[in-house]
Amino acid sequence: MLIDDKGFELGVPTREEMIRHQVVLLKHEREDVWLRLAKANEDIQRLIEINERLNRQIIDLRRQLNEANVVGVSTDCQGMHPGSVPTWGMKMPSTEEVLAAIAESAETLRNPP
Repeated sequence: MLIDDKGFELGVPTREEMIRHQVVLLKHEREDVWLRLAKANEDIQRLIEINERLNRQIIDLRRQLNEANVVGVSTDCQGMHPGSVPTWGMKMPSTEEVLAAIAESAETLRNPP
């Protein structure tokens, strides 16, 4: 029976050599994990900044909406909670419905009953 012994010309590594090699591999793995963690933290910070900007935009748009005296729009959209974005199971109003609600609110404000 022939046994392929190529690669063992220098002999089988000792237990200490295998442990040292494993330590080197673990150090490289740890460095890779730290780099990935640092990148993930940067990505999270960027997402937090984007979220803050979007929230400021929402606040500004709501303020502009209130300043324009278009109060009835959010309550006229059936199936939605006032001032929120629809979630699963909620009806998203069509563009025509929203425009009609805005026109109706503006007309009501111009000609109060």
